[in-house]
Amino acid sequence: MEPEARYTMVGAALIAAMVLIVVSVLWLSRRGNGNETALYAIYFSEQSVAGIQVDGPVTMRGIRVGSIVHLGINPAEIERVRVRIRLDAMTPVRADTQAVIQRNLLTGLAQIDLVGGKSDSLPIAASDGEEFPVIPEGKTGLQEIQANLPQLLNNANELIGRGQLFFTADNARTLSTILLRAETFSLKLNEQTEAVGRVLESVARTATRIDALAITLEHQAGRALSAFASAAESAAKQVGPLTREARRSAQRVAETADEYRSPGQLLFGPPKKALGPGEGQ
Repeated sequence: MEPEARYTMVGAALIAAMVLIVVSVLWLSRRGNGNETALYAIYFSEQSVAGIQVDGPVTMRGIRVGSIVHLGINPAEIERVRVRIRLDAMTPVRADTQAVIQRNLLTGLAQIDLVGGKSDSLPIAASDGEEFPVIPEGKTGLQEIQANLPQLLNNANELIGRGQLFFTADNARTLSTILLRAETFSLKLNEQTEAVGRVLESVARTATRIDALAITLEHQAGRALSAFASAAESAAKQVGPLTREARRSAQRVAETADEYRSPGQLLFGPPKKALGPGEGQ
């Protein structure tokens, strides 16, 4: 019996050592990878948890930061579903962080998304009577629309009521008259616009013709000035010799007048007294 008891003790010791080694390896690997986690609780009462599954993702800003650990109905408040999640210890869960359920309409699967939270807010703390810190339930965009829908319907009904008060028979006739006059004014305005367009086209054509006439007159004036300059130059060339000839003729006349100061001298010659020696004979 002693050998069998010895073998039993040895086997038990080996099994215990193997279990201890496995536990040590797992603990060291978790510590070495820095994979520390923290547990949080969420109570859903306004949102349906359909599609939520254990080990389902928990995201923040589109990044997966943890997973769902447990789902269950709260025995103390059966209208609320208690969800426990495990997050990475470095996840910045703040006091104003809220949890909403985002659902994929195609697959029907859902996930928990942590929204809100500001950098200057305090970290979330454990609530009284709770084992883990409780992240409050938030509202999705659809829930906000549903919450505002009654007010929107009331505003629509009020607007319709005011519209009914406005659209009486007299107001309807007045509105019809205004629309008819507006249509008439629009037609006349279109006609006037067409007339103005035609006038502008005529003015543009006239301006084009005036430009062409101005160009023609400019060319003709240039040619006339050139011809006049040529004629003046030619006249100057012809007048020059005539002027010189006239000056010579005037000089000869002056000389002749000096010789014959009296008209009688031109007819009868100079007087005897003026004759020189030997000229009277």
